[in-house]
Amino acid sequence: MRHTMGWLVTITMFVACPLPAARAVAEEVVVGAGESVQAAVDKAPEGATIQLAPGTFPESVTIAKPLTLQGSGWEKTTLGPGKPMPLTQKQKDEFFAALDAASNKQERARIAVAFATGQSMPTVTVKNTKGVVLRGIKFRGPPTGDAEGGLTTESLITFDNAAGVIRECAVIGPFMNGVSVLAGSDVRIENSLVAAIWGTGVAAGKQTKLHVSDSDIRNCYHRCVVLATDDATIERCRISGSAWHGVRYDGCSPKILFNHIFANARSGIYASGRTSATVRGNVFWRNEMDAMSCWFDNSDNVEGNTIVGNLREGIIVLGQSKTNLVRNVFVDNPVGVACSKIASRGERSAESPIGDPKVERNFFFKNARPMQASEIEKPLPPGNESIDPKVSGAADSFKLAVDSPARKANAGAADPIALASPFAIQPEEKSMVPDSETREFSKWKKVGAVETRTQ
Repeated sequence: MRHTMGWLVTITMFVACPLPAARAVAEEVVVGAGESVQAAVDKAPEGATIQLAPGTFPESVTIAKPLTLQGSGWEKTTLGPGKPMPLTQKQKDEFFAALDAASNKQERARIAVAFATGQSMPTVTVKNTKGVVLRGIKFRGPPTGDAEGGLTTESLITFDNAAGVIRECAVIGPFMNGVSVLAGSDVRIENSLVAAIWGTGVAAGKQTKLHVSDSDIRNCYHRCVVLATDDATIERCRISGSAWHGVRYDGCSPKILFNHIFANARSGIYASGRTSATVRGNVFWRNEMDAMSCWFDNSDNVEGNTIVGNLREGIIVLGQSKTNLVRNVFVDNPVGVACSKIASRGERSAESPIGDPKVERNFFFKNARPMQASEIEKPLPPGNESIDPKVSGAADSFKLAVDSPARKANAGAADPIALASPFAIQPEEKSMVPDSETREFSKWKKVGAVETRTQ
């Protein structure tokens, strides 16, 4: 341990003030290879910085005091998880009984994935404290096949009634969930990667605060981001590669700002319930169903986005939703805006309302149908433009040309963040995702010992 004391001296030409009492500088604790991170956390005083040397620390850590856990860079320092408890024969029998009783392939896949990710402990649990900083560390799950398996809802990092920051880190599976923000927590995730997750990459529950910025959340099987709180902002991130949705929120109104949301197997954003979210300045590209799906009583403000090359429709508005679609750019989607009833048991009831969005000052270009209602083409409302907005391609991050009429009209995402990620694709991601471009759920690779039992 290194202890440092600081002194403050004020000197003028004529008067020297008395020296004040000594002021302690935060303690730094260095943890070397083979040493225990948890032991260092337990012994460190509040406000300490625990410096982890390069290498791998195979343990799970609980933090219940304000401190900084500092690695040597996420490419150099790896933490966790602890060794799982082996399953009993009874637990194994219960798993295979559940697998055999599953009613469809989708349910079998869900059970198999849960089993394969193991009963591992979370890598880090932050509980009942504030002022925790996690920086420069790779947090990871067990290597594929290492764990004997078991049903789990655990996350690699859990904040429980706690506040803190994850900065310049990588949260890498395979594991069930990435980062969970539980009630009473306030969490910021900055300049980080969350990937190779079988459940949800980042989830924030009710009565929480979450701010994710300048990060990549990708190749998370179920969803990349799930929100149940109004006090959430996701900005300047790349969100991609889910077998389901990039972002999902229900009955809350987060801010989704200036992101690239792309190549998800279903919706870039799935928003349902009574919502009035702000969705601004994003690029939605090549989502395999739609850029955004708005359900029930959605009244989101969707403004200034570029929606290009999605495989089914740009935005679908269903049921009683009255989504505000203003100053967006729709290019090269089969349908730009679709208005629809909500199906009940596979059928659309004649009494069901049809989504009724406000569609104002948008640009539509090269969409097979700019707008349709109940699968019947309908004319665009007055005030929308059907001219080339001059959107660049993926190589230039879909920015608008200098002379773009959409740019002049303050429509679309004029200068989006770079589409290319600063984080290279990790081996753990390659072990999970399909080899082709699709992220359709049945195409993902099986994991560990359950492979032969689920074919």
